[in-house]
Amino acid sequence: PEVAAGSYTTPWDVSFDIALAWMFKSLAIFEENEYRSGVAGCFHQIGMIKRRQGCLDAAIDFTLKAKKIFEQINERENLAASYHQLGLIAQEQGRLDSAFDSYHKALAILEQLGVLIGRAEVYHQVGMIAEEQGKFEDALLLTRQALALSRQLGDDGGTAASLSQVGALLTQLGQMVEAVEVTLQALALNLRMRNPDVDINLRWLSLQRQTLGADALCAIVAGHCEPDTTAAILSLINHYEATRQGSAPNEPIP
Repeated sequence: PEVAAGSYTTPWDVSFDIALAWMFKSLAIFEENEYRSGVAGCFHQIGMIKRRQGCLDAAIDFTLKAKKIFEQINERENLAASYHQLGLIAQEQGRLDSAFDSYHKALAILEQLGVLIGRAEVYHQVGMIAEEQGKFEDALLLTRQALALSRQLGDDGGTAASLSQVGALLTQLGQMVEAVEVTLQALALNLRMRNPDVDINLRWLSLQRQTLGADALCAIVAGHCEPDTTAAILSLINHYEATRQGSAPNEPIP
């Protein structure tokens, strides 16, 4: 990976209030014209924004409204998206059984339709549930499935997310050399996309260095990167650790 020290921080300025205002304007137009697919789509998007705002009860309400219409008008791919979103909300609420059920309903529809888009993220989320349940081998298998689909689709964001998760799982399974290699791949993608998830990669690389020792981690990085890149990566890890001296080293990754 080619990186520059200090190049990974980019503020994401997303105004949810503005997005909601536009969504409700669109919703009013679709309702006035009795365009049910558009109405359902707005409900789904509003539910998504409410979830991002942490308003989970409202997110469920709007997503269920979308789901009902998608069922009525037989838009099955969008119905799968509603199940997926209900799974995300349930997972955030800690209702893992409900999340698992929603994800599998989404997967069943997408597999029946032969649709690849969306399946990778569902596999990824089911893998995260398996991790929360301590089923690390199952989680790794599911996340590798997500990774393969994301790569097949050319989805860099999904690829980076699944690489990050594979690296985390390998670390927890004690497969440290491969864990570092995979985490470096995730770091390279996230740096290129200027994605704040870089912090997650640096957190795991820091933990991997604590386990392996500084020399061993440096040797693995040097085996995959040019000297300047190796130095930049080590500088990023050092910077990450220096700015988080008060945090517990084994605190769970967000």
